[in-house]
Amino acid sequence: MESKKSTTYTYKVEDSAGRMDDILNASDNDYEDSGNSIPSRGKLTYKNGYYVDVTSIFIDIVDSSKLTDGHKRPTLAKMYRCFLSECVAIMNSYEICKEISINGDCVWGVFETPKKADVDKVTDVAAKLHSMIKILN
Repeated sequence: MESKKSTTYTYKVEDSAGRMDDILNASDNDYEDSGNSIPSRGKLTYKNGYYVDVTSIFIDIVDSSKLTDGHKRPTLAKMYRCFLSECVAIMNSYEICKEISINGDCVWGVFETPKKADVDKVTDVAAKLHSMIKILN
């Protein structure tokens, strides 16, 4: 797996304090109402902000570290692969899903939800994820 991180730097608490002061002292007018749509990544900086309506889902395998007690490789790999691929497939099947990320056995998705009907769709996503877990179990 290729890392997305292309550079490193030395963290300095003094620089951090300066950045935080810049953000906290910035004008309240630096936050735009983007019509509730998530702006493109190119528009996002550390000096601006957007008001958006989103809903997120986080799902992971409960007590996954204990799975090694009863299962060996490649069974574990197959279980993780099923879980991750189906979580992503379910979330991706909704147009309002704008971001998906995987961290270990956790999958999270961000959904653009400016309307109640959109929030209802995210509830549908959660129900499908729950059903998938029951099938996998």
